[in-house]
Amino acid sequence: MSRKVPLIKAMASLFQTKFTTGTPYLHWSFDRLDDGHFQAVGTISNASEYPAELQSSNQKSAPVSGAVNAADCQAPGPFGNAFSMQGNGLFAQTTFPSIGGQAPRTVAAWVRRRAGRNYSDSASYCSWGNPAPGQMWGGACAGRMP
Repeated sequence: MSRKVPLIKAMASLFQTKFTTGTPYLHWSFDRLDDGHFQAVGTISNASEYPAELQSSNQKSAPVSGAVNAADCQAPGPFGNAFSMQGNGLFAQTTFPSIGGQAPRTVAAWVRRRAGRNYSDSASYCSWGNPAPGQMWGGACAGRMP
């Protein structure tokens, strides 16, 4: 039995369609790992003060101590290297305080799920906010992806 997913029409009025040249942004390149950090660049003031620091969920969110092999967290990507979350407990965290209020924001990421893996729950790849009901936003991949 084949089930079709219903088409949900987007409300175009909710999406920002034009950006000024002064649109603030942060970008983390995963091409180079510097002492457990991926450096940030962008138009936001003091962008370099918000590197993505490697953390380990196995260490209760403490920074990863000692040298981290690039092979533990990097893999070839479509353009340079990619951040590889291999189920080893490593993740990257930044102290960037977020974009407040109801200001528009966009997160762009290339996400590839491993073939043959059974994901019964979604796998989060990006989140920000406070871990309290209604105060955290997250991006996730769930179910099957082509």
